[in-house]
Amino acid sequence: LDAAGITFGLIATLADIPGDAQMQAAGALVPSAHGAGWTVANPVQLAGTRPRVPGPAPGLGQHSSAVLRQAGYSDDQIRQLRNSGAVVCATPDPDGTGARTGARTDASIDAGGAGLSESGFKP
Repeated sequence: LDAAGITFGLIATLADIPGDAQMQAAGALVPSAHGAGWTVANPVQLAGTRPRVPGPAPGLGQHSSAVLRQAGYSDDQIRQLRNSGAVVCATPDPDGTGARTGARTDASIDAGGAGLSESGFKP
């Protein structure tokens, strides 16, 4: 093909990636934070900085309270959103007291339950 001037390339599978010499030489793969396997390293490398190893993805609702707080919601508003099922929080009440209540399941989120804009709570 090369002699005929035809552009071509190797078609690899996912199983081929960890053994790929170019991927290894570029440092493009790092061990997964989830244990077995590999993940793609950060492609951006700035002079004088150490590349950050990718961590595990956050759990469902893990950062909900912090994000809402940064958006201007009070702890009472966050609690009401959670108790109404509009928001999933992985932690107890925003102030750290009480148990998780009213958190929607993945199925209800996928089914299009009430969102923040429909809740009536605004910062």
